[in-house]
Amino acid sequence: MPGLPVLPTTDVALYVLTTTHLDAFAIGGYAALFPFQASRKLLFGSFAVLLGVGLIVLVTSRGADGNPLPLGSLGYPLGLSGGFAMFWGYSLINICSALLIDCVAHGRFAPRFFGNPIMSYLGKISYGLYIFHFPLQSLVGRLLPGSPLALQIFVQFSLTIVLASASFHLWEARFTKLKDVYFPSSAGKPPPRPEPSAALS
Repeated sequence: MPGLPVLPTTDVALYVLTTTHLDAFAIGGYAALFPFQASRKLLFGSFAVLLGVGLIVLVTSRGADGNPLPLGSLGYPLGLSGGFAMFWGYSLINICSALLIDCVAHGRFAPRFFGNPIMSYLGKISYGLYIFHFPLQSLVGRLLPGSPLALQIFVQFSLTIVLASASFHLWEARFTKLKDVYFPSSAGKPPPRPEPSAALS
């Protein structure tokens, strides 16, 4: 897209496209059909592996431009060019993300933090946050060149939330209501009463 920053090489750029991330859809579909019921120990272990492998890549590899990887990337720079991570890194991140979502959804990881109204609302508009954050990041970078990074992040964050919120209430909500009509959920129904024999056992 003209005017937007691109990745340094075509070979790396190809691996950040949706068509090369079918494993993410597969992992998400599997988790929806067969919940992991992951424990916090498994979650922390998976992120320890993610961090450990990333640090190894950070120390032993270089980016697509031949320069050392940024320390802040923890071994996972944009495009995952170091250590051929474009082949395996996304899958590892997807697995860790699926375990995190599973633990959060079942209240096994920071339930007070993720259950507060602000986080719940951000989760409701999360699709818009995902869609709009990168274009707005590029736009803010072009409109505020040379401005402090903190200011750019604040402006980008604010604009992304406003636009994602408008998208949800003006566009997405009408489709989510159809989901409840054609695919009703049993989440709001009370749990079935136990059999007398089960209650006495």
